[in-house]
Amino acid sequence: MEFAPQRERLPVLNGNDASLIIRSILNRNYPEGNLQDNQELIKQIINGIKAEEITNFIKYTQNLKFIPGFDCRNNKNSYYSPSDIIEIKKQKLLFRNSLESREVVKDLQTALKDITIVLVNYEFFSKLFTKELEYCTNSTCFTLLQNQPELSDAINRKELFKRLLGR
Repeated sequence: MEFAPQRERLPVLNGNDASLIIRSILNRNYPEGNLQDNQELIKQIINGIKAEEITNFIKYTQNLKFIPGFDCRNNKNSYYSPSDIIEIKKQKLLFRNSLESREVVKDLQTALKDITIVLVNYEFFSKLFTKELEYCTNSTCFTLLQNQPELSDAINRKELFKRLLGR
């Protein structure tokens, strides 16, 4: 690495080629731990896709689970497909993965009955999707609650409202 010449520009991939590489990585039947080890490689592949090819890439990989995120209901890291991310975002249950979000989302997730909140890696999200992604904050919690999701028991709801009201 020390003697390798520095690249002047990033490699450029089209959507189909990038999807074939990602599919090849995923088809090796890696256990989830090894998929995590390959996240840097996957990130480099995604960064190498031409901007005008992102739509094609998403089309070709719509059901491949390679986008890292955090499943707040089960309290574990997980992987999502582009179609999963689009659907979760539509439901307003997708937020940026950050320490700030994790603090608020813990009480919110406990207060929601059967709904799962997902925190996603923003680097992956911002490259693949043009829409902005918010942090889970008090105001985004109130926005989510305006959709009137089914809530869990009163004790959990009480803890959430204590947090949201700053008590």
